[in-house]
Amino acid sequence: MAFDYLISLPSSAVEEKFIMQYREPLAASTKSKLFGPAVPEVKVCPETQRRIAFVRTRCKDTMVSVEVSDAGTGKFDIDGLALHDFRHLVAREILLAPMIVAGMLGRVDVKATSKGSGGITALPRAVRHGTALGIAALYPKTMEPLRLAGLLTLDPRKKERSKVNQPGARAKWIWKRR
Repeated sequence: MAFDYLISLPSSAVEEKFIMQYREPLAASTKSKLFGPAVPEVKVCPETQRRIAFVRTRCKDTMVSVEVSDAGTGKFDIDGLALHDFRHLVAREILLAPMIVAGMLGRVDVKATSKGSGGITALPRAVRHGTALGIAALYPKTMEPLRLAGLLTLDPRKKERSKVNQPGARAKWIWKRR
């Protein structure tokens, strides 16, 4: 498995002879499950003739359905909010990251709807992951820069549960001897 990952990296051709000497290839069906997310299928809208990629993803407890369409103007619509409606600059940077890395700023439209309690960063991070997958589906040449930037990887972190007889996940009650 590790050698399959090494072969997928750029500049692996330099050490190809060494890698192929010890490599045992995986089946084609398992490789897509192990390395990277499933890139969605691209559909064509019959009315506008625009290519559209539909992605469902999550971050923490926020589930997001993202629709990325090409031949756009860079318009964002996230639960009825535009990009400038996000007050925190970090949220705006998170939302624009896939388009900046792929060089698609102002060339694709993003429409997203969310379910769950999306916070200041959870909602933009979930939309960012969906946008990156949609761009990779519409423009396959951008998949490698998006993968190297870490935008195609799902963030597996969840909120840690609160333990019994404690105020939080890690916090303890104040203990005094007297």
